[in-house]
Amino acid sequence: MKIYEDDLKRIVLADDYKERGTLIFDVTGERVNIYQDSENQTVRTAFESIDESVEMSKNDLIKGLQEIVSILKERY
Repeated sequence: MKIYEDDLKRIVLADDYKERGTLIFDVTGERVNIYQDSENQTVRTAFESIDESVEMSKNDLIKGLQEIVSILKERY
């Protein structure tokens, strides 16, 4: 796994196994849009054209990720 900022200043969580297996966190002010990229060009283009993403506040994302980490540590 790699985490980096791309040239558009988005945070990228990249899968080591697939070149385009990524989650992209696009931060705008206090809001974060999260979407999955695809290695399949047709799927990638379709998602970009319909603007398929999840949007939430930065604080909600932080709290949600903390809860996910807690669940993973406790149960798995």
